[in-house]
Amino acid sequence: MVNASVVLAKCTSTSKLFGIRVQENENGWFPTWAFPINESAARREGYDQSTITVTLSPTPEYPGCPHCKASKFWKCSKCGKVVCLDWRGVAMSLTCAYCGEVISLVPGTNAARMDVSNSAM
Repeated sequence: MVNASVVLAKCTSTSKLFGIRVQENENGWFPTWAFPINESAARREGYDQSTITVTLSPTPEYPGCPHCKASKFWKCSKCGKVVCLDWRGVAMSLTCAYCGEVISLVPGTNAARMDVSNSAM
């Protein structure tokens, strides 16, 4: 049996919702694909209520955000929600698409990894 879940996220470029399907293998949890979803469908499927606490690392197979193709993601320290991240390792600011919190990213940090807290697991 495959152990998988969906993490709800927002695009930092468009503020549109999308789901990130994550799957467990012998090395941990990895995103396998992403898909656009509207708020009512996310609520109906329970994606807005799911919680897991794992470290996720994007893989070469992960297609990225379905809206902007960003292959990384970030969990906001203020609201705890997940947003896509198009970071190429240079200093930049990022605004959370949910709450507007602004963070500064600097080279040398590992922005490709995150802990996602959702309660489905």
